Amino acid sequence: MRGSTKLPTLATDADAGAFMRARVERGSDYIKVVQDDGARRGEPADMPSFTPTRFAEVIAAAKATGKLVVVHVQKLAVARIAVANGVNALEHAVCDEPVDDALIAAMKAHGTIQTATLATYAGLAGTDDARQLAADPAVAPFLSPLQKGMLTLDWQHPRPVDYAQDLREGRTVVIPDIRLDPRTSGDTAPLNPVAVRSLVNRPVREKGRTVTILYVNDGAPRDWTPEEVQFIADAGNRTWTALERRRAEKEAKETAAFLSSVLAASTDCIKVVELDGRLSFMTDGGMKVMEISDFNAVRGCLWPNFLKEDGPAYGSGAYQRSVCGLVARPNGENGFVITFVQCWKNISKVPNIGPA
Repeated sequence: MRGSTKLPTLATDADAGAFMRARVERGSDYIKVVQDDGARRGEPADMPSFTPTRFAEVIAAAKATGKLVVVHVQKLAVARIAVANGVNALEHAVCDEPVDDALIAAMKAHGTIQTATLATYAGLAGTDDARQLAADPAVAPFLSPLQKGMLTLDWQHPRPVDYAQDLREGRTVVIPDIRLDPRTSGDTAPLNPVAVRSLVNRPVREKGRTVTILYVNDGAPRDWTPEEVQFIADAGNRTWTALERRRAEKEAKETAAFLSSVLAASTDCIKVVELDGRLSFMTDGGMKVMEISDFNAVRGCLWPNFLKEDGPAYGSGAYQRSVCGLVARPNGENGFVITFVQCWKNISKVPNIGPA
């Protein structure tokens, strides 16, 4: 409501329709309904709020004005009621439970948007992101003193120690008792249902970054010994090494299978010749070109001996030169050209292009 800093309130037995019409008459551009009892995790409710039925009635009265209707939410149940009753937007974020697929689907169906106000949350947490936004020349001229104050607010309460940075930088986190350690004592609710009272988080590092974390916990307070922590660290490293080995083996098998399929589909005469010049592999296409029905019959034979006329002597010399890093090309009289390369598994047939 323009020109006023005092929020109007609606009594339990008051006429919601008359109240909303008064807001419009006083110049409201939209109607914002605050449905928040003040309860937070670990803190009891300390503000009045509507019952679910009354909340739905208030939304209907606000919508009847023809103005946009937005609802201040902190709880998932409140967000569900607001969306089901057709509000245009949810203000802030659900904090008591994770937002589920049902709420998201309902918001999409009703065309409900959300103003997350992440910058305000950042300001409450005292982060630099919020201060940078407040100082942004594209934003600053449009901020009220109150808005600037929210974005540059100094956190007045003890802030929990964040150990995520320790994990990112590869330092093991050991917490003997989550209720006593300052890193977890402020919010133990997520850990209590899964019987976690003490824990060890061991980051596994690869190429200078944390790639995974081995998590070990106990249902009772525990003074983890250096030997136990070292055992967990070794187990984490060995587990990651084993997983990487399995991944590499799987990739190698997939690559081998792919290459085999490529070779099987090729009509070229592709061979593998060992360093001593003996044949160890030939594709089906090559066997067809060479009129070989059983590869085992020629396995281990000297490849230059397959060439016609003076081919064996020329091929042998060419092969020896290729082992030394040279490239030789027969004169093409045998019907195809062979290019020898230094890598012992890369001797391939290419189309005849005439004498070298």
